[in-house]
Amino acid sequence: MRQGVVYLDTETTGFVPGQICQLSYIIEDTDGVKAKNFYFTVDKIDDGAKAVIGKDESDYKELSDGKVFWDYADEIYEDLNDRIVVAHNSKFDMNFMSIEFWRCGYVFKPAQVLCTMKYFKDIVKIPYKTNPNKFKDPKLSEVISSLSINEQAVSAMAKQLFNTTDDNLFHDSRFDTTAMWVAVVLNRIKSNTDENSELWRKRFINA
Repeated sequence: MRQGVVYLDTETTGFVPGQICQLSYIIEDTDGVKAKNFYFTVDKIDDGAKAVIGKDESDYKELSDGKVFWDYADEIYEDLNDRIVVAHNSKFDMNFMSIEFWRCGYVFKPAQVLCTMKYFKDIVKIPYKTNPNKFKDPKLSEVISSLSINEQAVSAMAKQLFNTTDDNLFHDSRFDTTAMWVAVVLNRIKSNTDENSELWRKRFINA
């Protein structure tokens, strides 16, 4: 297993594994933290996906300069393969990632896949409306809300990590990747009393 953890999120052409429109990830290892974002030209985006992400095929063609997943496959594979990969609803993202790599002739094998949707289920404890005695798998937005994480602070961090001036990062995989990473870090340091932990709490937790 290679050193480091990769937190990733995708924007896709729909629910059934088709193509990835945008891939963002944060690599956390002994060298520090770095982030990468990729846009891809895709064939067809489902209407439901367009409504969620607010972009269509022509938008991604422009943002990607006509590049497709194949053009970045070597770099992405080198960053991700044989590392611990963390995603929210990881089964969904891993299905798309595996198929995209398969099309490029790669067998994608992370050292381990961790799902923050499952991880936070018994932490945020959101009950089912129909069965209050059981907790539901929380959406990432529900995790952020339950942990009182400030969305504007997450957006500012995403802009810093991904080196962008884009002010509209909501419904963007850069925002979701950053939000997931912040949530994990805050949970990791929740009982710490050192100065850095306190700075993180002040920066990201709503007063």
